[in-house]
Amino acid sequence: MKIPALSAGNALNHVRWGLNPVTNEINSIYCIRCLNCLELCPANAIKVALRILNG
Repeated sequence: MKIPALSAGNALNHVRWGLNPVTNEINSIYCIRCLNCLELCPANAIKVALRILNG
């Protein structure tokens, strides 16, 4: 499930951590510690875990 960023602050946080703020897709290896995106889209937990494991 994809949920858009709920506020400008969330959008900025998503961009900072390498996420597309509209689709919540991870765009960057820098997204490691983003808790906001996990709250917005729990499926991202799997993607973040894969990013960490893949280094």
